[in-house]
Amino acid sequence: MAVASIISTISYQILFVNVFLVLFFGYDKIMRNEQWLENRFEYIFRNYFADVEATNQIEIMWGRRSRRQLGCIKKEQPKTLADRFKRDFITIIVINGLFRDEVIPEFIIDSVIVHEMAHYAHGFNSPIEQKYRHPHKGNVIRREFLLRGIGDLEKLQKKWMKENWQKYLDDNFPQSRKIHKRRVKLFFR
Repeated sequence: MAVASIISTISYQILFVNVFLVLFFGYDKIMRNEQWLENRFEYIFRNYFADVEATNQIEIMWGRRSRRQLGCIKKEQPKTLADRFKRDFITIIVINGLFRDEVIPEFIIDSVIVHEMAHYAHGFNSPIEQKYRHPHKGNVIRREFLLRGIGDLEKLQKKWMKENWQKYLDDNFPQSRKIHKRRVKLFFR
């Protein structure tokens, strides 16, 4: 599939979601706030992870601004000793705070959400039985993207990150100390 048609398909999906948000939620200007992020999560969960049973509450939120970590999935820490023995806990997906900037394409955020939901579906920080011993070993995330029919989204995200992320960081997130100018490696948790 050509890159232009992938971008076109994703653009139409994004346009549909934006029109939906304006009509049904009354947003005058689509902003990347918590509500916007929750709506993106709902869209992705319903369209690509409908087969995954969410047996616990899943929350998504913006996290701190980070040069390397694009997102993570974690369990909410239990507050009492009795809560530690319960299997019902809250799963929290945290997205890099730099992605609030509207310069970052929406498909980047969508790709990170899909990546973290793949971890959830594989049983990492979720009540689902863990399918793999390691969260990334053996290209399990890439296979999950392909299985769900959005392998092109991952390719598009990797291409954009390789070509644009370092420049974006240099322009918008300067290092506090200029020791060595290294290329930033990206990783997920």
